[in-house]
Amino acid sequence: MAEGKPWFEAEAAPENLPGACGNANLPMTAEDAQRVMGKMLAAMEQMGNMMAAMNESVQRLNRRMDRMERLTPGQAQELGRLIRQRVGVVMQSYGMLDVPTGDAQAAAKAAKRIDALIRRELRNSAGVEGRSLRDLPRCDYGLYVKRIALWDDYDAMTEVRKL
Repeated sequence: MAEGKPWFEAEAAPENLPGACGNANLPMTAEDAQRVMGKMLAAMEQMGNMMAAMNESVQRLNRRMDRMERLTPGQAQELGRLIRQRVGVVMQSYGMLDVPTGDAQAAAKAAKRIDALIRRELRNSAGVEGRSLRDLPRCDYGLYVKRIALWDDYDAMTEVRKL
């Protein structure tokens, strides 16, 4: 095998093959042809394996790019609506809506705080730094809907009640 050349170039080069271009006076035997074909088959199998590995890495990259796509404005608006709806349900379950008329500001402040807590939990679960719901990955939209519907953090609610 020649130095610095891949095995398929070094051994299958025309000057190394009997009966090939440069050596027309030497006939190629069946064993030589079988050996060359075996090496070509091995090279083709190796290329097939490389292409399969490349295809797998492209698919992984595609999945990563899908995770990077942000929510659409409509999806973000729907999540916001679901969060506001959940805030009302949670406040009702903790008896925070039954406030005297003078405490309307306190109830609004508590609702705003609960809204912020739910949004923060969604962003933290997705590992997103942005402040907007639009920054959340689109591929987990269904998960966010379920997470909002199930949100009920007792520790957070006791803190909100103290406000």
